[in-house]
Amino acid sequence: MPQKRNQAARRRKAAMREPSAHAFPTLFKSVLLAFPVCAAVGLLLVLLSTVILMKTGDPDRYHLPAGVISLLLSAFLGGGIATRLHAKRAPVLCGACLGGSCFVFLTVMALILPHSTTDSPAVSLLLRLSLIPISIFGAMLFAKKRHKHHRH
Repeated sequence: MPQKRNQAARRRKAAMREPSAHAFPTLFKSVLLAFPVCAAVGLLLVLLSTVILMKTGDPDRYHLPAGVISLLLSAFLGGGIATRLHAKRAPVLCGACLGGSCFVFLTVMALILPHSTTDSPAVSLLLRLSLIPISIFGAMLFAKKRHKHHRH
C-alpha cells in the first residue's frame, strides 16, 4: 500500500513539472513556430496555383478563387500544425491564436499595400476574419485521437 502512495506522489510531482496544456508560453511557442510554416505552405500553394493557372488559356479568370483557396487552406493547415506542435493539447486555443496572428499579419499588410486586396474592403475584412474559424477547425481536426481497433 505505501508503494502505491509513493508512485502516486511521484506522478503528481512529475505532472507539476510538465508544462500545462493551457500555459501561455508553450502555446505562444507553438504558434510562433507554426506561423512561418503556415506562411511557407501558403506561398507554395500560391506558386502551385499560379503554375496551374498559367497553363490555362485565361489565367486572370480564376486568380481570385485560387488565391482565396490557397489562403484558407494554409490557415487550415497552420492551425493543425500549431496543434501538433503543442502535442494535440488545447486545439481551440492553438487554432484561435494562429488564426488571429494570420488576421493581424494580413491586416497590417493590407494597410501597407492597399491595392493588394479585393475591391471591397468589407469582403476583404470578412475573408481575413474567416481565417480564425478555419484555423480552429483545422486545429480540432488535427487534434483528433485515432482509436486502434483490436481484434479479439
